Amino acid sequence: MLPTISTKPDKHILKPWWDVFTDYISVFMMIIAVFGIYLQVTRESMTCLPCKWVNIKQCKALATTNITMVYQKHRIASRNKYSSAFCYEKKLHWFAKYFPYLMFVHTIVFMACGKFLFTILSTSSTLENFVTILLKCDDSPWTTRALSETMVGESNPKSFGKAADMRDDGAKPRIEANVLCKKDGEQAKALFEKVKKYRIKVEKGDTIYTVYIWQTVVKITDILLIIIYPIYYVDFIEFSLICEENIAGYSAFTCIYTLANSYKILAWAYIILGVLCFLSCLYTLYWMCTRSLKSYSFETTREESSYSDIPDMVNDFAFMLHLIDQYNPLYTDRFAVFLSEVSEKKLKQMNLDNEWKLEKLSQHITKNVEDKLELHLFKLAGIPNTVFELKELEVLKLEFMRDILIPPMVIQLSNLTEVWLYHTPTKIDPPALSFLGEKLGTLHVTFTHIKEIPRWMYHLKNLHELHLTGTLGSHLTSVIDMLRELKMLKVLYLTNKLTKLPLALLEVCAHLQKLSIKNSGTKLMDLINMRKSFSVQFLHSVEHLKELELIECNLEQIPHAIISVRDLRELDLRGNNLTIIDAIIGFQHLKWLVCLKLWYNKIVHIPIQIGSLSRLQRLYLNNNKIEKIPQELFFCQNLRLLDLSHNMLMSISANVGCLQRLQHFAVTANMIETLPPELFDCKKLQSLYLGKNCLLSLPSSINKLTLLTELELRGNLLERLPVELGECCLLKRSGLLVEENLFNMLPSEIREQILDS
Repeated sequence: MLPTISTKPDKHILKPWWDVFTDYISVFMMIIAVFGIYLQVTRESMTCLPCKWVNIKQCKALATTNITMVYQKHRIASRNKYSSAFCYEKKLHWFAKYFPYLMFVHTIVFMACGKFLFTILSTSSTLENFVTILLKCDDSPWTTRALSETMVGESNPKSFGKAADMRDDGAKPRIEANVLCKKDGEQAKALFEKVKKYRIKVEKGDTIYTVYIWQTVVKITDILLIIIYPIYYVDFIEFSLICEENIAGYSAFTCIYTLANSYKILAWAYIILGVLCFLSCLYTLYWMCTRSLKSYSFETTREESSYSDIPDMVNDFAFMLHLIDQYNPLYTDRFAVFLSEVSEKKLKQMNLDNEWKLEKLSQHITKNVEDKLELHLFKLAGIPNTVFELKELEVLKLEFMRDILIPPMVIQLSNLTEVWLYHTPTKIDPPALSFLGEKLGTLHVTFTHIKEIPRWMYHLKNLHELHLTGTLGSHLTSVIDMLRELKMLKVLYLTNKLTKLPLALLEVCAHLQKLSIKNSGTKLMDLINMRKSFSVQFLHSVEHLKELELIECNLEQIPHAIISVRDLRELDLRGNNLTIIDAIIGFQHLKWLVCLKLWYNKIVHIPIQIGSLSRLQRLYLNNNKIEKIPQELFFCQNLRLLDLSHNMLMSISANVGCLQRLQHFAVTANMIETLPPELFDCKKLQSLYLGKNCLLSLPSSINKLTLLTELELRGNLLERLPVELGECCLLKRSGLLVEENLFNMLPSEIREQILDS
């Protein structure tokens, strides 16, 4: 059974035993002072008689005055009362008169010092918050749960709630049932946040420690006064004294102080209690001088539990923990649960598993554009263990998730081949790394800091596609250099702001088939002003590349180095500042080039040498400033896709009919007024985009395009559509992009045919 604390203490749990001891003593000291005052108020304190009436030695030595008995008999009562009061004020020692009041004041000061730490604004609120948090942590079901797991020696402390334990027989991991309800889990989560914020605030200063020291010093000063001068003056409390005053004819009186014996006893009792308080205060100073109270170590707790990450405390936080230890060390042991990041992660995992059941996760699985089953998790505290029950999962996306640990249970995802990490730093268990090293083929990493790049990715020996999106800065060379270990890497995407290509990248390129550099507008200087030594290395490294993308690299001309990439099949120069592309003449040496993307540039003129690219199948020239297409372009008779949209074309050359293999043709957003009849000789056309031009009519020869499935005509000046459109039997209404009124002008049978198709 776990030890528990049954009582519900308040701030006195911050009082060590010596403070409690002095509090009790101060109560007795106050009782003595109050009792002394009570005696003085309720009893006759002094009685005086003329010395002539009393046969004592002191009186015999004094001369007395005789007076008639008659006078004495009439005045005796008032005379005695007057003489007693007069002698009390004139002859009684001040300590004997004011002893109880002095002790009362000293006790009040002493007791006030003991409460000072809990009353001033700079410390009281901090102490109250600490006690509140401490008691909530002690009462939390999570504390009992965490300590019980530690005491029974859990075999896998990194899994909690729905934790996985691998059996020796190689069977599938076993999922334990949750025993902590959702409400308790949320409350424990809130406690972790409170402890973090409180710790950050309190560990900055040592106000409580300083106040406690000064409080102890003031208490010692006060207690020294209580001890020293009462010891000296206690003998001045006399039972009998002589009052030499001329009162009613008598020059001397003998008086007795009726409270003397009682006051002496009370005074010595008070002094003894003061000595005990003094010894207690001395022990406090000894404790503060011999202990390092500004630091607190959980070393013993770390050794006895699975929470080896419990940090040591400093300053006021440490001092309060030392005070708690003097009351009951069990409080600090239970409080330590909420200082451990391991404990917090276990709690988060349990809450996560409680929230994300298998049914809920299944509803979030979608199919991506590659027809793969994909799960996207956003801003979660971790990976729910139920994820690993989705055996059919192929793509896992983790976005804005902090301190993620990939557990061994990932081996259940036998179909997993792709992982996305959006600003999600992760760690991985060795068994999980071994599994992903064999299975993972594609990894996407988006980061803002180098720490978000998982170091374990360099051990994915079968990784063939890697996407790195973020600014590497001075870490670029080291990160790229580590990629050399990935011998199976074939595709590398770098979304960065490179000003030059590191030599390490050239070594990586030796076994790459595709390299994509998206530079966000930063000029890539190495490909423009290439040094001779660099050029040799570059040519040797990239000669086997099949796909090259230089996107938004602020290139003003096509780098000549590209010509030497002999095996290049696809080249993408999107989003640069290309105005002249005369270097295209060298592309005739790229015998395998089938796709050329020069889109989103500032190209005005296309050189006639483009006709030498006889193997070219896809050509993207959209979003430029081209006014005229050279006839040599139509020598590329293997073209299957030609995109000339968003330019400044006035017409289409009749030579377009030479492109007999053309399947997709786009001239959207130009200024074309008429279409050449030869265009409709391209009988393999499947997609024809003519929107946002100045067309007045659509030729009836459109019926030759029997394979047409997509036709865009919106944004022209058409008055009607040709009825021959109905002969394009594969054209559906969804593929016919035209104004509704023009469609409605078609004969009803043609409309029905298109709609039915």
